[in-house]
Amino acid sequence: MLAAARFIGASQSDLTRRPEMNLKAMAVVAGAVVASTASGDAVQWRVQDGGNGHWYSLRPAACWGVAQSAAQAEGGYLATLTSAGERQFVGALVPSTDNTFTVIVGGSRVPSSSMYTGWTWVTGESFVYAAGEWMGGNPGCCAPNEYFLCVNRQGLLGDTAQCDTNRVVFEWSADCNNDGIVDYGQCRDGTLPDYNSNNVPDCCEHSVSCVPGRYPIEWPIEVGGNGHWYHLSEQTFLTQPEAVSFAASMGASLATVTTSSEYQRLLAAGFDGCWLGGRRSAANPTAWEWLSGEPWSYSPWANDPRSTSEPWLILISSGPWCCGFGDSGPWLFRAAMEWSSDCNNDGIVDYGQILRGELADTNANGVPDICDPCIGDIVQDGLVNGIDLAAVLNNWGTKGGVIDADVNNDGIVDGSDLSIVLNGWGACP
Repeated sequence: MLAAARFIGASQSDLTRRPEMNLKAMAVVAGAVVASTASGDAVQWRVQDGGNGHWYSLRPAACWGVAQSAAQAEGGYLATLTSAGERQFVGALVPSTDNTFTVIVGGSRVPSSSMYTGWTWVTGESFVYAAGEWMGGNPGCCAPNEYFLCVNRQGLLGDTAQCDTNRVVFEWSADCNNDGIVDYGQCRDGTLPDYNSNNVPDCCEHSVSCVPGRYPIEWPIEVGGNGHWYHLSEQTFLTQPEAVSFAASMGASLATVTTSSEYQRLLAAGFDGCWLGGRRSAANPTAWEWLSGEPWSYSPWANDPRSTSEPWLILISSGPWCCGFGDSGPWLFRAAMEWSSDCNNDGIVDYGQILRGELADTNANGVPDICDPCIGDIVQDGLVNGIDLAAVLNNWGTKGGVIDADVNNDGIVDGSDLSIVLNGWGACP
C-alpha cells in the first residue's frame, strides 16, 4: 500500500530510478474491472466546437433503469440534454444506416405529472422545453407507460416506454480534480491513471495529488477489446530492434495492431509516431509480417511503403501506419508497448493485475513473482548466487546503489531484498 501511495503522489520527474518500471511496481489497489475508458465509440463534444467538453457513448438497447445503473457503474449517467446543441449532437451519434430512430436518454417523469412540467433529468439539472422542441410538437402522453425520454436524429425529444428497443446514450462530465478537463477523457488517453478502469482517476479515489503524465491504459473485453494493456514509452529509439529489446525488458512486446478498432483505441490514447511490432518479410520484401506471428490481415497504409530499405513499422495519426525508418536515418520514435501475457491462466492479463496490486512484481520486470522464479538475479547473469548476495550486502541501507540491489523496489536495500536473493538461490530456469 505504501508503494501505491508513493506512486500516486509522485511527479513524473520522480519516476526515474527505474524508468517506466515504476509505473508497474508502484501499483494502485483497485476493485472489480467494469466497462471503461476504452470504449471505442465514445466521442467528446469539444469546447472548441461549441460544446461542453463532456463525453458520450452510444450503447445497445436496455431498459431505462438498467441502462442508468450501467452508466453509473462506468462513472457516468444516461445523457442529460440541456440545450438544443447538445440534443442535436447526441441525436447525430446514431448513424443514418442504423434502424434506430431515437435513442433513450436520462429523462423521466412521474405518470401523474404534467406532460411538460413533470419531466426531470437524472442529474437534477433544470428541465425546460417548449412545445416545438418535441417530436410531433409535444410529448405523446397517450401510449401507456411512456414516461421516459428519447431524442431523434434531428435533436427533437420524445417519450418512450421503459424497455423500448432503442439504444441508449451514456454521458460523462465529472472533473474530480477540478482541472477543467472531464476525467473520462484523461482516463481514456492515459494522462491520469485509472488502473481499475472505472473512469475515475486513481488519484481522486485515493485523495492524493493528480499528476498528469503518460500512464498505461487497458482495452477491456467488456467494451469489445482484447483485455490487453498498452503504454507509449517516454524513451525514443532509433531502430525497431532497440524498441523491441526495451519492450521485452518491461515484460511487453511492440504492439500488434490487427483491427481498425485496435488502431482507433491507440489513437484515442495519443499513440502517434511510434514503433509497432511489424516488419517486412525476409522471404518476400514486398510482404509484411507481425513479430508475434499473428496473421497480417489489416494494412490500410497512410502512404505506400517507400522502399525495401525501410523494413520496420510505425504508427502515425494521419493514417493507420506507414513504414518505419531503418538505423541509417536520424529518426527517433517511441515504443508502442502491449502486454497480453496471462502466466497464471486466470483469464486476466498479468500486467493489469500488477498495476492494480493484485499480483506482486518485486523486481518490476512486468512478470508476476509467482511466474518469475529468478527475481533475485540482480546482475542478470542467469544465476542467483554470491554475486547477487554481495550486491545486497555492499549496498545495505542505501537506495540501491549503482547496480540497484533494491530488489523489491521499496526504496531501501534491507532484509527483504536479502530474503528474495536467498530464496531464489541457484540457476534461473
